[in-house]
Amino acid sequence: MPFQTRALLRPLYNDWMKGLAAGIILVMLAYYVVDEYQHSRHEPGVLAPSEPYQRLIAGGVAWQQGKQRFKPLADFHLQARVLRTESYWLDHGSEVSPLDVAVGWGPMSDQAVLDEISVSQGQRWYRFWPRHQKMPISNDEILFHSANIHTIPATPQIKKQLLALRTGDIVGLDGSLVEVQWPDGALWTSSLSRTDLGNGACELMWVRSVAVRELR
Repeated sequence: MPFQTRALLRPLYNDWMKGLAAGIILVMLAYYVVDEYQHSRHEPGVLAPSEPYQRLIAGGVAWQQGKQRFKPLADFHLQARVLRTESYWLDHGSEVSPLDVAVGWGPMSDQAVLDEISVSQGQRWYRFWPRHQKMPISNDEILFHSANIHTIPATPQIKKQLLALRTGDIVGLDGSLVEVQWPDGALWTSSLSRTDLGNGACELMWVRSVAVRELR
């Protein structure tokens, strides 16, 4: 093929390849969105009725992992619906907690309620607002039946399980609420209440086990 002809066809080929790549990305994105939407939805009704279990630990024995020291504050277990997850890589806390999991139980595990609420996460916060003009339940009911958990995986396998969680999963988490201390003395301390608000109100959880319940 003459050089001039090849030069003329090269832009057409490049455009075609760019269009093909864009088409593949759009198809993959559409598949992900549809799959995630279908996975996250369930029939109306409370799917996780129980309150989280917590037992305070007096004089718990601390342990070292990596640079950080971990002190147990309470045994903690819950079964709840995953409302959303958010990964972190760059903030100070990501050294120990790579994933926040927003969860809901009681009315906050009911599809009829969640259809009326939008949820977001960012900067280690969990936020919600009405999809329409008003909330389907009171703000207190939302706050008292949901939590944003800073998860600390106890093992690499637990980390894989946590990162695999998807919106809509009914998950059982078992472990401890903890205080983390860095070598420079900086502390990150878990909330021990389900009813507090603002900075420090999130749970900081050392996760020993993860179990996703299949719904039939």
